[in-house]
Amino acid sequence: MILFEENQSTTPRMKSFLQLGLALMIVAAAVLLLVWILADSGSGREGFPPIWWVPLIPEASFAIWLSFRIRTRVDEGHYRVQLWPWPKATEVPIQQIKAAHTREVRPGKEFGGWGYRIKPGARLYSLGGRYGVSVEYEHQGKSRELTVTTEQADELLAALSSMGVSERTTGS
Repeated sequence: MILFEENQSTTPRMKSFLQLGLALMIVAAAVLLLVWILADSGSGREGFPPIWWVPLIPEASFAIWLSFRIRTRVDEGHYRVQLWPWPKATEVPIQQIKAAHTREVRPGKEFGGWGYRIKPGARLYSLGGRYGVSVEYEHQGKSRELTVTTEQADELLAALSSMGVSERTTGS
């Protein structure tokens, strides 16, 4: 039985930032294409590779980022988080979770960015949100933390609590 499920997309604030970046890259590609087309054939353009496509690389990155989703699920036995479209998910058996709490998350400062981030003893899934749920769990004898930014932090915490996970009252 599924107790909690969320498919979260990029936050509106992050979407605005990415769309601005995408628009700027399109303009840059258009300018480079125009320069290449208008270049005088006698100026050595024959050996000059067409570079108008170079800004398309970050454009593709922006477009892919806009398609990302964080899929969070709590069922009777597991807490599962996935950054879609990647097939690998972080799955934690409920009995390994020691505590959970809501907290403010600063992905850039704490983890060096957004998306799926790893640092020693901790993992983050974030698409631009500021609040999330952190769970402390045991994996191979080591204490770890898994943080997910979510618009439904209270509901996620309630689902974990209903499975016997203790709530820690103070966030870090």
